[in-house]
Amino acid sequence: MESVAQLVQCAAGALSRIAKGSLRRSTVHFSLRVPACETMIVGSANQGRAPDAVTMLSFAHVETSDSWAAHRAIYRLRPDVGAIVTARLPWASRLARLALQMPALFDEQARHLGTRVQLITMSGAEIEAASVSTVRHGGNAFLLGEYAVCLGVNHHRVIFNAELLEKCTHAYVLAILTGLQVRQIPYYARAIAGRRLRADQKRAASDLACGKVPSDSSSY
Repeated sequence: MESVAQLVQCAAGALSRIAKGSLRRSTVHFSLRVPACETMIVGSANQGRAPDAVTMLSFAHVETSDSWAAHRAIYRLRPDVGAIVTARLPWASRLARLALQMPALFDEQARHLGTRVQLITMSGAEIEAASVSTVRHGGNAFLLGEYAVCLGVNHHRVIFNAELLEKCTHAYVLAILTGLQVRQIPYYARAIAGRRLRADQKRAASDLACGKVPSDSSSY
């Protein structure tokens, strides 16, 4: 079981990775849940500049207009989520401006992000009622306004999921702009991927409730 000091180191390392990786051209808000309590470790990486120092933030101290309001709202709806990234990613933002939801185009996308990237909305500091079920029963990627919202069981997985979302939305936006039909992967592939993702979520929720940081799934 990781200590708070270890979680702070993990969060700082995650921000450093974001600042140097494929997400570095975006302003990224990152949070890491402290298991078994209503607290998160937060920090931002700003378009290639050195990332901010991470800080501890109690859910009770999040303001309505705060960048972390969506993080708190999602943590409260999703007990399986150990880390969140919100960012205005270039291609995901283009998809949001088209007001389109992205179906499962790739096996890897369906396995780790879910079978559909859906639009959600907020009212003040809370997820709107119409989007609550979408978040609770959805996968690991959503679009909130022009922002991508990516979820993960831990800090490694959430960065991977954000990078995967941007890669998939890049391909999808270019494909639909051709005007040709874009097909999703077959039903059986979506069903198997969805079943495995739900198993990951159930296992992560159990770990977090017990005060443990979930590990990545070893199965594809």
